[in-house]
Amino acid sequence: PDCSFLKYYNNMIIKQLAEYSANDTSISWGKAASLFKWYNCNFMKRIAFFFTFSLLFLACGNRGAGDRTPAAGANFFEGKDAYGREVVIPSEPQRIISLSPAITEITFLLHSEDKLVGITDFCDYPPETSRIQRVGTLLNINVESLLKLQPDLILIGAMVSKKDVAKMEEAQVPVYSVKAEGHVEDIFTTIGKLGVILNKQGAADSLIASYKSDLQQVKNLQDST
Repeated sequence: PDCSFLKYYNNMIIKQLAEYSANDTSISWGKAASLFKWYNCNFMKRIAFFFTFSLLFLACGNRGAGDRTPAAGANFFEGKDAYGREVVIPSEPQRIISLSPAITEITFLLHSEDKLVGITDFCDYPPETSRIQRVGTLLNINVESLLKLQPDLILIGAMVSKKDVAKMEEAQVPVYSVKAEGHVEDIFTTIGKLGVILNKQGAADSLIASYKSDLQQVKNLQDST
C-alpha cells in the first residue's frame, strides 16, 4: 500500500471484476462491461463513505477511545510484519510516522490521525494531511530528520530500503511493515492489522464489514447477469 488507499481499493475491485469475467466464460463482453459501468458509477459512494464513516464515528464519541488495555507489564503488541520480522511495540503508540500514503489514509479512516507526527511528501489525502510534518519522499528518506520527531512507531509499506529500516531500528524505534500483495482481500488484512496496532479494532472491523459488503454486491451483480 504505497499508493493512495482509495485508488488502490478502486483498482483492486476493478481487478476483481476482471477476474470474475475471465473465470466465467458464460459472461459476455457486454455483461462484463455492465459490471464495470456499475462499479465506476458507484465509486463516488466509496469516497462519500470515507466522510460518512468519519462523521458517524465522531458522533458516537469514540475518537480518542482505545479498544484494549494490555495487562500490567505486558507489551502492547508483538507479532510479525509483512517482511516476516518479529516486531515488539512496548506501549500504545502515540507518535507515529507513516511512510506510505495508503497507511496514512487508513490511519485517518480509523480516527488515529492525531497520532501522526510525520508523513511522506506523497501523503496528500485526505486534505487534513497538510497539517502534518513532511519527512521527504519514499525513495529519499532522511532518517536523521525523521528521528528528530521522536516517533514511538514507524509504519512502512514496501518501498523503504532495508538500510533505512536498520537505521530506524538502531534508534530503538519499532518499525512495522504493512503491504498488500495485489488482491482485494489483502485490503481487509491490512486494515485489520492497523486496527490492532492503532488500538482501533472496533473501527477496523466496521470498515472491513462495509468493504466486504461492497464486494459482495459486486459478486451478486455478476451472478445476476
